[in-house]
Formats: sequence, structure tokens, C-alpha cells
Amino acid sequence: MARHEAAHAVVAVRLDLPLLYTSIVPGGAGDDSISDDTRKTGRGGKLSTAGHTKLERYRLAQWKAALPDSNAYANLEMVSVETAAGVVAENNKGAALDHGGSHNDLVQLMQQASILLGVKFSLTDPPRVVTQWLTAQLNDASELLQADGGVAWDRVTAALLRKKHLSGDEVRVLVGQADAVSGFQRHS
Repeated sequence: MARHEAAHAVVAVRLDLPLLYTSIVPGGAGDDSISDDTRKTGRGGKLSTAGHTKLERYRLAQWKAALPDSNAYANLEMVSVETAAGVVAENNKGAALDHGGSHNDLVQLMQQASILLGVKFSLTDPPRVVTQWLTAQLNDASELLQADGGVAWDRVTAALLRKKHLSGDEVRVLVGQADAVSGFQRHS
């Protein structure tokens, strides 16, 4: 679970997305400054028994409302890469796509594809354009996680295991330190 959430967090930071926190505390982030309804829900809005990584909802809603604006589209596509990072993490540990963590992120990716591509489709038989888009998101997430040989991902995972909850600022510091050592240049 820590490796999965760390993947979301590292990709969010490398894409300069509005990361609030990442947590492996079941059912909540352990941060009283976050409202109960936010802390107790995972990616799908249901009561979370696993970890979760949270981006600023307000900014995401602004981007969605601004579609088809090209900047909003680009920002939401980066959010899809952040979502894909969870699938990459599960795949790296050998989990099947129907595994809980992969499945939830894949469903969210398919919902994002529907919005961004403007295509209605069946989750069991997506059209080629959707599978190509999904493959691109997964490849981008994998590249961002491995850009420094996985050092930032390892550091965030270790800190998350130790502390159980990291603020967005704490993740940004850890990733920044790893990037400074490796020479990784952030996405612009």
C-alpha cells in the first residue's frame, strides 16, 4: 500500500499537481486540518480501508469546468498520469489488473478517458483510441517513477511507512532531494 500511494505522490509532485497529502492510514489521513468527509474517503469517494493520495478538489473542478480549454485538458491529462501511477506500482509488484488497487485506478482512468476523449464506451471493450491513451498514461507514469532509478519513489515509500502520513510539502521535499542528486528535471 505504501509503494502504491508513494507512486501517486511522486508523479503528482513531478507533474507539479496540487498534492495535499498521501497516507496509508486506513479510513483517514490522520490530519485534523482535513475535513472528515475528505479524510475518510479514497479515490472513489467510498469509505477507505486502504491508503490514499489527495489532490486539491477545487483546482481539479476548475480544470474540468474549463474543458475544452487546452490548458485544462493538459492539466487533467497529467492527473490521469498520476492516477496511472497506482497501476504501475501494482504491476511492478506483480499484481493482476483485477487486483483491488489496480482495478480502482483503472476504473478511474477509464472515467477520465471518457471525459478527456469525449468517447462513450464499455469498460470491458474500450475502443482502440482509449487503449492507446491508457497505454500512454501508464508509460508516462512509469517513466516519471523511474526517471532517477526509482530513488524518489523509494524515499517517499520509506517515509510513508515510517510516518504513515505525509503532507504534500513533505513529499515535495523528498522528491526534490532525490531529483537534486539525480539531476532529474521536472516536467514543464
